[in-house]
Amino acid sequence: MLVKKHTCYDIPDYVISPDTRRMAYHVDRTGSFETDVYFRDLSSGKLWKDVLKSVTSIVWANDNSTLFYTVQDKVTNRSCRAYRHVLGTNPDRDELVFEEKDEQFELAFDKSKSEEFIFLLSEAHSANTSETRFFPAGEPGAELRLIHPREAGHLYYADHGGDHFYIRTDKHAPNFRLVQADRSSPSADEWKEVVPHRTDTLLEGVELFSGHMALKENHRGTYRIRIIDRKTQRQHCIVPAEAACYMSPGTNPEYYTRQLRYSYTSLVTPQSVYDYSMDTRKKKLM
Repeated sequence: MLVKKHTCYDIPDYVISPDTRRMAYHVDRTGSFETDVYFRDLSSGKLWKDVLKSVTSIVWANDNSTLFYTVQDKVTNRSCRAYRHVLGTNPDRDELVFEEKDEQFELAFDKSKSEEFIFLLSEAHSANTSETRFFPAGEPGAELRLIHPREAGHLYYADHGGDHFYIRTDKHAPNFRLVQADRSSPSADEWKEVVPHRTDTLLEGVELFSGHMALKENHRGTYRIRIIDRKTQRQHCIVPAEAACYMSPGTNPEYYTRQLRYSYTSLVTPQSVYDYSMDTRKKKLM
C-alpha cells in the first residue's frame, strides 16, 4: 500500500511470520498505547522468552527469525529508534539500525505487499514531510538505503512491484501523482510518471498487485476507484451509484490476486463490502 499504515497509535494486534509458524503480538497493559511485543510458536503453542518493549511498529524479515521494530521515547513517546532483533536472543543486545534525531519526525516499519522489501518511513505530520529507507526483506543483514532525501513540504510513500518502486508523491503535485523508479536507482532524479497530477482529482492511495493497480481517488468531491492493468495500461473506474458516498479499497493483503476487496457506504446505503474482479469488472456483495 502506498499509504502510511502504522503510527504509534495505530498498530496491528499481531503479525504472522512469512512461513505462518510464528506470531508476534502486541499487549498494552496500561491503556496508554505503550505496547510490548510477545512471540508464540503457532504449532506448539510455545511462548518465547523474548519481549520487546514500547514497540510502535514491527515487521518480519523473510528468514522467519529476524524482526525489525521501532520504539518510542520514554519521555516524549515519539517513535524514534529502529532495531533489528533475532528471535531467541536477548533484546537488550538488539542492534540499533537507525535513530531519528529530528524531534518533528516519527518512524514506522512497513513491508511491501510483494513481501520483497522492508521500508522504514520517517514522517513529520506537522511539516508535511517524509523520507523512506529500504532494504530487501530476504537480506535481514543489509544496510538501509535511502529512496530520496527529505525535503521540506514533500510527502512520498513507496511500495514495490517487479523491477520498480511505485511512489505516491506530492512533489510539484499538491493532489499527489504516481511515479515509478528503478529499485536500484530510486532517487527522484530517476522518477518516471505513471499517473500525472490532476487539479480536480486527489490521489488518496494506491493498492499495488502483481497485475493491477487500484487507485483511490476523490474526483471533485466524489470518491471512485481507478483500476489500471499494469501490463496493458488499460484502465477503468469503479464509479459509485450515488454522488454522496464513500468508497475505498479495504484489506487486500494478497499481492498475486486479480480480485480487489473494497468498501462502500452512503447516506442511504449501509456499510457494504464487495469483491471485485479487476479483469471481468464483476462485483459480488460479501
